Amino acid sequence: MTARPGRPGRERNYLLTLAYDGSGFSGWQRLGGGARTVQKTLEDALSSVLGERVNVIGAGRTDAGVHAEGQAANFRTSSGLGADELRSALDGALPPDLCCVSIREAVPEFHARYRAVAKTYAYRFHDGPVRDPFEARWSLHVGRRLDERSMREACAVLVGERDYSALTNAKEDARGFVRNLLETRVERRGDLVATWWRSASAPTASSITRRA
Repeated sequence: MTARPGRPGRERNYLLTLAYDGSGFSGWQRLGGGARTVQKTLEDALSSVLGERVNVIGAGRTDAGVHAEGQAANFRTSSGLGADELRSALDGALPPDLCCVSIREAVPEFHARYRAVAKTYAYRFHDGPVRDPFEARWSLHVGRRLDERSMREACAVLVGERDYSALTNAKEDARGFVRNLLETRVERRGDLVATWWRSASAPTASSITRRA
């Protein structure tokens, strides 16, 4: 779907909130070789709607198969389309597994990655006696009943600033891996146990010092 771009004017900076089923995507970041990624799919749709090449900046990256409920991103355009018109046109241009939940104009200097304050990651486990095919995309089935109380206590120990370099295979010259975990939650709903991990987006002062 291609919308009428409207009269070109001043450059605008738009903030998007996205939701997507990551099952059919090779992650967020644009890749070579024609790989289907969230960033490429979104940029292609926006370029079609606006009639100009668009570069989308995401607040973070997701790996292949990872879903998102509130992924923030921004892009700039000289199109005269307003936010409501743009969201409606984009809705018709995007595939069923990627949705623009909201869009609004942001201040010119806004940058989705550098202005992010925190990020929340969710992991779901299904511990029913029989695998649920309708939960296969959204949760990991485990073969025994989980003790959510013990999980809650164990997760709470990780809150605070930690060095997570032991959990990565990155090279020594990669950026620091000190992060500040702000909050964890563990909740049960029937046979589903969900865990949430909220961390500060910006590297901590100590990790910046390590890279200096």
